[in-house]
Amino acid sequence: CVSQSFKGDPEFALQAVSQTWEAFEFFATRPLSNGRELGLVALKQNGGALKFASHSLRNDPEVVMQALANDWSALQHASEDLRNDREFILAAVQLDWRVISSPSNLFSQDWEIVMEAIKQNGDALDFAPECLKRNRELMVEAVNYDWSVLRFVCSELLEDREFILQVVKIDWHGLLWATDALKGDREIALAAVMQCGTVLEHVSEELRNDEEVVLEAVRQSSDALAFASAELRRNRPFLQKLMTFWQN
Repeated sequence: CVSQSFKGDPEFALQAVSQTWEAFEFFATRPLSNGRELGLVALKQNGGALKFASHSLRNDPEVVMQALANDWSALQHASEDLRNDREFILAAVQLDWRVISSPSNLFSQDWEIVMEAIKQNGDALDFAPECLKRNRELMVEAVNYDWSVLRFVCSELLEDREFILQVVKIDWHGLLWATDALKGDREIALAAVMQCGTVLEHVSEELRNDEEVVLEAVRQSSDALAFASAELRRNRPFLQKLMTFWQN
């Protein structure tokens, strides 16, 4: 039990909250001169303490950002004004990409904000609306930061030759998400194997028997030869080309 003489003592309150953030729940409703300081001290320990803060603190960008630095889900306790503030949400996402996943985030369709999250983690695209996932230009931009976003891209784009060619030129992993038909596209295959020879394993059977494709793959990695067709691996003129390449 706290003595009445201490309930309104700012210094006592600061000592208590410094020892445990849970004390903030008690002092948050007190008209203390250092209420903002108490909030910052508590939030450095536990961002969820924001739910006990006064409206003025929940509307204070610095205070709420301190909470988010400790617990991204604290956004739900921020004031409505801050949750409607685009620049604040952008800064919050830059602090922690997971803010994009909060039900309290009102800017899930804002591409700049979504992209800030993707720059940190490709999983952020999972929380974007379908209209963004169908936008070729935006998805190509996303692949520049994290090829793994392709697992969230709509199926129509993954069947689009020009889109797959664009993303494979950025990162060979794009081939892994292509349809079987596009894995048989010579230009796409060449773009992939010139970055990673062993991706030859994932191109069509026909292309694994294509001398130029296989040669480019082996130039990048000698291990790629294991994925060439049996016919090519028995082809003496082709093997001679490889020997000449390796000797040089």
